[in-house]
Amino acid sequence: YDPEAAPYRLHTGETLRIGMRDLFMGIDVFQVGRELTVLAEVCVAHAVAAARTRVAERFGAATGGFAVLGLGKMGGCELGYGSDLDLVFVYDATAKTECGMAPSEYFAAVASAALRALKEPTRYGTLYDIDARLRPDGKKGLLVVSDARLDEYYRHDAEAWERLALMKARAAQQ
Repeated sequence: YDPEAAPYRLHTGETLRIGMRDLFMGIDVFQVGRELTVLAEVCVAHAVAAARTRVAERFGAATGGFAVLGLGKMGGCELGYGSDLDLVFVYDATAKTECGMAPSEYFAAVASAALRALKEPTRYGTLYDIDARLRPDGKKGLLVVSDARLDEYYRHDAEAWERLALMKARAAQQ
């Protein structure tokens, strides 16, 4: 038994189960989307938990919340079999770290480790293609954003289409 293979086996097995129900039991497209979204949430939660553990072992613990927001098809529970995940990583602006590292750096390390776990090929395969460009300031912005900056951005700086994208936002992991 290899514990590193667990998320890949879960992803493959559940995708197959959903696909078989789709083909042979005729579940509707909305049910497929909901089930694939729940599977993605489980995979994201696992990747973030493992990333937080690794970062805490290296740098010490941090107080304050960290959340992953799912936008687009993930936010609307509309994932398909080949959908990517539109994710935004958010940390609590009042967070503190044991090592004196800036919370933005600490949680960027968590987000980077989680992204690697979700999207990089391994000997077991890949889990998801991730799109993190929907964060404030796009790919030019920081990988993680504080909750205060997220609020400020959407109140004052966001384009109309970005505000509309928030209508489908959901917590993919908290």
